[in-house]
Amino acid sequence: MKITFKNNTKDLPRETLFISVGAKNEDEVIKESGVKTLYLKCDKTEKMSLRKLFLLVRKMVIMGKSAKVEKIAFNFDDFKFRNFKLTDTELGEIIGSQLDFANYEFNKYKTPPKEGFPLIKEIFILGASKETQKAILKGNIVADEVNKTRSLDAFNFSCQGERSGEGSACRGHSVG
Repeated sequence: MKITFKNNTKDLPRETLFISVGAKNEDEVIKESGVKTLYLKCDKTEKMSLRKLFLLVRKMVIMGKSAKVEKIAFNFDDFKFRNFKLTDTELGEIIGSQLDFANYEFNKYKTPPKEGFPLIKEIFILGASKETQKAILKGNIVADEVNKTRSLDAFNFSCQGERSGEGSACRGHSVG
């Protein structure tokens, strides 16, 4: 997944789904001024918790995937809540990691559908400072590495002794 930083919505490709977080009663997609916008329902600021923030970021990606788009965009400031004592850098790391965690799916043994698995390929983030951009990318790198460990093939780490004729030795370790 590629993360790109932009200054405004005019710089976004046409096929991008813009996501806005607000106090709507339901999640809904509306086309306004030629821009397809998904409004995400969100708890009131005073009810927002760190866990709900994680889930809100993930929900944004999941809703984008269910809308079958490959590119989404959002404004960084939509995720700033007054009751949090988070710096922009801390918030950036959280957002960067949760974006990648939500986009991850272990599909190695699944039969792909004709149109392919839904996947967000690019995310545009608006209104993030240079320092915050670095934090978002840092969080994204951490999540990407965690996802790589989630994708490790268990077969490669199982004991291979019976097939290889090496007794009970496991790959990388000698037994006794």
